[in-house]
Amino acid sequence: MDADAGLDRERARVAALEHVARGVAVSGAPLRPRIMALLAAIVEHDKYHFFASPVDSDLYPDYLDVVARPMDLSTVGVKAELGMYTTLEDFEADLELVWANCIEFNQEPNAYHLTAVELRSFSTAIIQGVAADM
Repeated sequence: MDADAGLDRERARVAALEHVARGVAVSGAPLRPRIMALLAAIVEHDKYHFFASPVDSDLYPDYLDVVARPMDLSTVGVKAELGMYTTLEDFEADLELVWANCIEFNQEPNAYHLTAVELRSFSTAIIQGVAADM
């Protein structure tokens, strides 16, 4: 599959989700600020900005051959801004996808792999803290 086609497919999926989100009632309103705060802490903790945006298929042409569902923190941010996460578990699942994709693509421990492992641990811990307060 062409890497650009994969990114276009993911963008189309997010656009479709945005459309659905516009029609959803704001029943989870108290969740959104919590998710935004969690995401801000995770983004700040990503000191090298490895996960800030989608993986560049020009730099890593085989990425979409390895990773079926790309996810990055900017996409998570868009979904959070639009109120598309109706549960903390949905948010956590997308974060797990970010970390798992990185670890799958970078199977040998390198800076990306090790940072994903560290951010997975960090995000799990802070999410558990918020979940305990809900």
